[in-house]
Amino acid sequence: MKKISLILLIGIALFSTLACGLFSALTGSPSEEPDTVVLEPADEAVVVEEKPEVETEVEGLTQSGVVIFRDDFSDPTSGWDRNDWDNGFTDYVDNAYQITVKRENFNIWTNPYLYFEGDVSVEVDASKVAGDLDDNYGILCRYSGESSSPSYYFFYISSDGYGVIGKVIDGSTTYLSSEQMEYTEAINQGYATNHLRADCVGTTLTFYVNGELVATASDSSLSDGDVGLDGGTFTATSAEFLFDNFVVYQP
Repeated sequence: MKKISLILLIGIALFSTLACGLFSALTGSPSEEPDTVVLEPADEAVVVEEKPEVETEVEGLTQSGVVIFRDDFSDPTSGWDRNDWDNGFTDYVDNAYQITVKRENFNIWTNPYLYFEGDVSVEVDASKVAGDLDDNYGILCRYSGESSSPSYYFFYISSDGYGVIGKVIDGSTTYLSSEQMEYTEAINQGYATNHLRADCVGTTLTFYVNGELVATASDSSLSDGDVGLDGGTFTATSAEFLFDNFVVYQP
């Protein structure tokens, strides 16, 4: 079954430290109002030192550009959220970054407390390691706004083979690449690793999975901001994801 568009509403603030991750319930119907937990974002942008231009190849897709941020999650003080509570878990685990969702219709995302001006290309190795398969996980870009009403673009896949590009504007979610998450053969389904790439260049948003183009969209709502990771559930009662080799390029 195709996954339908969701409405995201922002609720209450939680945790005053190790903040910036937003935890929100997702519903399977646009008419339902989800529960939401919000963590406060960082007040100041972090200046990121540019690194040399590099070129990498991932299953036939060549990516080149200036690396402006890289994290293999071997250093647990690199800035991502570290939290454990009733509905979820986010932390560095075995040289990777883990997001665990502990209830259905719930979404957890996290940011590295950075600011990127203009265009970015974001890549990560994302793995589903436990839980039911009716889920979503992926990359965020151009994250900004108040903790109670954030804005960002998202690039999601599901463990049963669906993908989508969308946006959250002041807490309200809209799918951009299609009305529903659409099935693609590019996704390694089940408990598997997928290499994800999200290009946010001008008004053009492009999503690649394992080197294959799976979705495109055009939108002018957001121009810059933080990046991030996401893990969530639909009907799945729990889901666990691992992320590694996170890289942000200036395309």
